[in-house]
Amino acid sequence: MQKDFLPYCNLWRTTRTWKTDHAKWMSQAWEKLDAEDLEATWESCQKTSNQVFRYFRDRNLPNI
Repeated sequence: MQKDFLPYCNLWRTTRTWKTDHAKWMSQAWEKLDAEDLEATWESCQKTSNQVFRYFRDRNLPNI
């Protein structure tokens, strides 16, 4: 059961991370942005999103 729920959990966690960090990035002064942190978050979110979307596609759940 946990294995079946993991993609959904990863999707929600990644969405929350992106939403929270995006708001932080947009409200900070340009010179205060941590480029390495921003890049690490971007890459992590992109990797997780690709895995989740592939999971749904492979199970023929394209509307998710």
